[in-house]
Amino acid sequence: MKAVPGYFPDWVDRATVPKRGGTVTHALAGEAATLVYLAGQNVVTPHLWLSRADEPRRPDRLIMDFDPSGGGFADVRTAARKAGERLRDAGLVPYAMATGSRGIHVVCPLRRGPGFGDVHRFARALAEEMVRDDPRRLTLEWRKADRGTKIYVDVNRNAYAQHAVAPYGVRAKPGTGGRAPALGGAFGVEAQAGPLDVEERGRPGGVRGRSVGGRESTGQGAATVSRELRLGGGLAVVVVVVVVGGAWLEQATSCL
Repeated sequence: MKAVPGYFPDWVDRATVPKRGGTVTHALAGEAATLVYLAGQNVVTPHLWLSRADEPRRPDRLIMDFDPSGGGFADVRTAARKAGERLRDAGLVPYAMATGSRGIHVVCPLRRGPGFGDVHRFARALAEEMVRDDPRRLTLEWRKADRGTKIYVDVNRNAYAQHAVAPYGVRAKPGTGGRAPALGGAFGVEAQAGPLDVEERGRPGGVRGRSVGGRESTGQGAATVSRELRLGGGLAVVVVVVVVGGAWLEQATSCL
């Protein structure tokens, strides 16, 4: 469900944003009552934009999605940790989130300012470096048929109107009764954790409002763009998302 139907009650907050050929109106799920109502409309897994309603073209998150085509979860975890190292070298403060499916999202809170084009170019340059350094395990091939058993490093969520699964949003998986994405402690996901049974081991720590660019990353393209990115209010961003997701999990699971 992307566009809010006309029968939704007035107390459900909305945001109308531009789309190709017109506009679309989304629900703003910032209240527990809204999450419960959406559950009653068969919304099982909530997804969030990488920006906020007041400035939809200025992202406040960067996401690198590590999507396996085969192999074990350990390889995905290793790739996510290496991405975290590179992002920290660029001056950002990343954390890892299991998606509740097979992959891992590496997420960086951002101070709003650069547009999606700048953020995508930065993420793409970093992904190209990773694939260049480990071509046997990683790929940028968009078509699944061309990936083989490699891990797809997906940075295409960093674009206007794209979205990603919300932290603590439940996943309806056959035989599991639903699973929730979980934030990894500090950065990594625990070694024994599988893609469908990760438990929460702490919220991301050390998120502070500091400038980016004190250290340069390896690639020229990534280093150039990283100087334009700023991190700020990161902890507030993460806590808001977790509180919203927590309300979903607490209030809505009985409705599923």
